[in-house]
Amino acid sequence: MNAPRKSDYDVEVIEASVHVTFKPTDSHYTYLRLADLADVAREGPLSRSPKVRHANTGDMVGYDEREVEAMAFSLASAAVGH
Repeated sequence: MNAPRKSDYDVEVIEASVHVTFKPTDSHYTYLRLADLADVAREGPLSRSPKVRHANTGDMVGYDEREVEAMAFSLASAAVGH
């Protein structure tokens, strides 16, 4: 099983979200930026569950999908300063 690396991702911060692409599988993770202060206090500045779109549906090419998503969330959080 391959381990995802930070260099495998592209991160784009948009006004209402953070878009992360995992380049090896062309998988796209979109995390919404939370605006409700109660949500931010409880969850942090981003939604925990991303909208996910895989270019190659069901094919993670030797990567653990949970690890890929965890790294995507970590990079998205870092991009918004959390």
